[in-house]
Amino acid sequence: MRRKIILCGASYGLAYVSAIQQEPASLELVGLLASGRSSSRMLARALKVPYYTRVNEITKPVHLAVVAIGGPVGDEISLEFLRQKIPVLREHPVTPSFLQQAQLLARAKGTVVHVNHHFYDVEASNLFKREYRRLLKTDNVQSIVANFNGRTLCSGLDCLIRIFGRSQKSIRGPRLKFFTHANITTALGQLNGKTIRINVNWCVARADDGQDLMAGHQVDVKFRKAVLAIGSLVGPVLKSWNWANRTNSPSWQILGVKRGPNRKEISGIRLRANCIAIRRIVQHQDTGVIPDGQQPEHLRRVAKLWCSFLEHRPL
Repeated sequence: MRRKIILCGASYGLAYVSAIQQEPASLELVGLLASGRSSSRMLARALKVPYYTRVNEITKPVHLAVVAIGGPVGDEISLEFLRQKIPVLREHPVTPSFLQQAQLLARAKGTVVHVNHHFYDVEASNLFKREYRRLLKTDNVQSIVANFNGRTLCSGLDCLIRIFGRSQKSIRGPRLKFFTHANITTALGQLNGKTIRINVNWCVARADDGQDLMAGHQVDVKFRKAVLAIGSLVGPVLKSWNWANRTNSPSWQILGVKRGPNRKEISGIRLRANCIAIRRIVQHQDTGVIPDGQQPEHLRRVAKLWCSFLEHRPL
């Protein structure tokens, strides 16, 4: 079955166009919904698809809505599609109140709503996860330190919860203590018995906001004998050893690729993450099996924790 997809949002929504075009046998872009700007109308013409400014203008069959519009506008567009029993893939971040409405509506209408957090699905993150689980078999985690910025915070929180703790008590807001200084918010707490510190830098340059360079995701895990670190959304993943546990072996090692990706390759990483997100929601709709990371309680936990940081953002 070839899925007919409506794309909502002409800014970040562009990141989904290539993902849809990547699988022409199973996916088809059938329209663009945006705010009415001339640039978005030009994009629709370039893609040779109908242009809409409201959901009720769409009369042709639609199997999936990708909503890459933030805030209340994106919330209402998502809810309108769900009312029509159309599955929704929503770009992060979203609020707990939206999720509660969307999940209840999706259940009532027999459809699904997903949130695309990206970070967990990229290659560098997968490499980090595999090495973390391998080290965990023979070593103990002593502490975790994560550094994000305002744009990358939500996707980073999703990744922290899914990698380091899947229980109901994993890094929930009430278990964290927040401190704010200048443009930095720090949260200290416990994650499955391990000390965790999350730093959020609210003042970053555009080049470091996660939009262009995909930077702003940095996580260090200190084991008793080693330290495992990921430097950004695209790597590198670095493992270093406690000198007391090494003889003549190298003191550190870069895992996976030996050089960072260029701009074109970074676009490919984003493309593959969006392809995974689209395939995941299609499979969920077909099988009824909720995929890992899209459980309603997990999505609400991430959203609540994200909002907790916003409440402690410096004025």
